[in-house]
Amino acid sequence: MSEIRVESVKSIPLYSVVPLINHISYDSWLLRVSLFFSTEEIRQMVYVDFTDIIGFRVLDNGNLVEFWNDDCPNGWLWEVSDGGWFDLEKQREGFVTGYVEKDLLTEYLVIGTDDCISILSSSTPKITTVNTLL
Repeated sequence: MSEIRVESVKSIPLYSVVPLINHISYDSWLLRVSLFFSTEEIRQMVYVDFTDIIGFRVLDNGNLVEFWNDDCPNGWLWEVSDGGWFDLEKQREGFVTGYVEKDLLTEYLVIGTDDCISILSSSTPKITTVNTLL
């Protein structure tokens, strides 16, 4: 498998806080990831909506140790360009999407305090910040 290359999506709210992945909902058209951010100063929900989903997986952070090194970027939403779930699946003959041009989809990784979600999508996610919770 190729070397892991990731880049943080910097245009996200609460960039430097790692959230709790609070809820995941999928209905064939939309994958909604509900994130809960909590620090001494804030309590906030953020919804990340993905459309045009090719696939997604949820793993405990401990099962992705190859991502946690000195080179890993900040932020809770990453774009994975090499060495991620797509490249792992591409090794299987039955992974039909592996024969599609890689430029037609993006692999995202949502980082949570306990879990991570890998998403293969051909669309940019929509991020909605919910009013601050008290």
